[in-house]
Amino acid sequence: MRENEYKRFLFFPLTARVVLVFIAIAVFVLLTVEIGAESASGRYHLECERLRIEKGDELTVISLSGGVTLASRDGMRITAESGVIKVVSRLLDDGLNGKQILGRDGEAGDDVDGETRAGESGAPRINPDDLKYIELSGDVVMTGVEGSLTCDAIFSDDGGRSWRTQGRADFTGLAKNTGKKFSANSLYFNSDRAMLEGAGGVQIILPPTKGIAGADADDAKGSKQPVSVSAGGFTFDIEGRVLVLTGKPTVTRGGARFAANRITYYGESGRIDAVGAVEAKFPDKNVTVRSDSVRYGVNGKARFSGNVKVKQTHRTNSLVCDELEYVLETGEITARGAVRLEIPDEEIVLTADEVSGNLGEERGKATGNPVLTRGTNLARGDEIRFWRETDKIVVEVLGKDKTEYVIDPRVFEQESTE
Repeated sequence: MRENEYKRFLFFPLTARVVLVFIAIAVFVLLTVEIGAESASGRYHLECERLRIEKGDELTVISLSGGVTLASRDGMRITAESGVIKVVSRLLDDGLNGKQILGRDGEAGDDVDGETRAGESGAPRINPDDLKYIELSGDVVMTGVEGSLTCDAIFSDDGGRSWRTQGRADFTGLAKNTGKKFSANSLYFNSDRAMLEGAGGVQIILPPTKGIAGADADDAKGSKQPVSVSAGGFTFDIEGRVLVLTGKPTVTRGGARFAANRITYYGESGRIDAVGAVEAKFPDKNVTVRSDSVRYGVNGKARFSGNVKVKQTHRTNSLVCDELEYVLETGEITARGAVRLEIPDEEIVLTADEVSGNLGEERGKATGNPVLTRGTNLARGDEIRFWRETDKIVVEVLGKDKTEYVIDPRVFEQESTE
């Protein structure tokens, strides 16, 4: 300001000069403050429109408001409306004042406004061990190398190595797994362990998989169908792409829906393993299977084991066994171990060590001590074959005494095939 202009300013009425000062202060309030801190993966930059410093005996609390942005050199970026960070007070005790830590002058309890660049102001890097707590709230958006997160609030008590959300949270587009979406009432993300966890009202969408070259038939092909998940909780190993579901989880892919106490989904292959009170529904085939466990490969073959029970939803037919292989595309089955097939409309009960065939078409063969009964009538042999012809089931018994039975609701006739 030139000398004459300065003199004219001094001759302004006091009230006018005060107004001009307040206008200048208001302009500064709209500018940003930036804080530098060293994260586990690089330097943090924290920007906001206004902050407040409150120094305690052990921790200094820094309150942030207006356009808060936290960013790190590895590409992580979080935006929010407000926040709080806590650093160890010894940083100030060691002679670092508010200007040195924050890039601005500021004593305990002071509001600090204005524009500063951490690098330009010489603000020191803060070790993650000294950054004790981070809390950001209000329309939180987190983006970076692992994906995009939206939530009401987010917290970290280990210098940003891990984060926990508050309020409904959505996490999408994990680095190597673009297309994934995780939603839950609470999410926990740990970058050191490459782990994502969620609890409460879990909803997950998983993209098709490519399969694993050289793997067995269950893992090699990959799946062209996306997977939808609901559960009470989950743990997702980001590097291994293994998803573990708990809390009455259900997994749906194509024409199959699985529910169990615990379900593991392998992202590389698309394989599904379920254990505990398993219920698998195949609506297109009118089939429901219950068992102790199941492995469902992307080749469309499900292997059930332990107390297997099969029901046809459009008929009263049922089957129980120890183990069952079911091919979704064709409806073909192979049942092994204490097999019992019931066709109530025909009053048929068939028992054997193994039964294979197609339940939907009501055809198959039984081997291993097969026995077929209808009412008081009984047939035995080395192998029993059966199939439906219009309104009757034809039975062929193979062995030393080759005998064929024709069974319908009106007649049970024995015809010699010798």
